Amino acid sequence: MLLTQAAVLFMSMTLTLESSSTANTIALPNELFTHLQAKSGDSIVVTCHDGQITIRSIQTALQHQMNAAQCIMQRYRHTLSELAK
Repeated sequence: MLLTQAAVLFMSMTLTLESSSTANTIALPNELFTHLQAKSGDSIVVTCHDGQITIRSIQTALQHQMNAAQCIMQRYRHTLSELAK
């Protein structure tokens, strides 16, 4: 797979869950918003796997999907060219 970022930032922090009558919430620090290139009101992608939660900005998730599509198109360019005829 093709990686587009030269450096990966690792962030680890302890956050507190808060509870209301309809949901549980986690307050995310501004530093995390900046890293995600997100602002209040933006949508994010949250995935859970093997006891870990991953938070991505929509931009990051879309870029990941586009990179995967480009790798597939490059790998199967001849096949896709034949199918397009």
